[in-house]
Amino acid sequence: EEIMTQLSPVVLFVYSRPDHVKRTIDALKKNKEASHTDLIIFSDGLFHSFVSIVTFWKGICSIIPATMFFK
Repeated sequence: EEIMTQLSPVVLFVYSRPDHVKRTIDALKKNKEASHTDLIIFSDGLFHSFVSIVTFWKGICSIIPATMFFK
């Protein structure tokens, strides 16, 4: 009988660097337990304009499908 272990979620804090977020997610996906792990992405930060908010979210939202490997 296999003993099920409870995996801790991974929390990823992001701020204005979508290329770093993508590299981090790609690295996390290489973990053999990634498909059984909850990934929580949290974004917080100071934006100086509405344009900077929209630019940031366009970059992050283009990466979100890459997280579908996680639970």
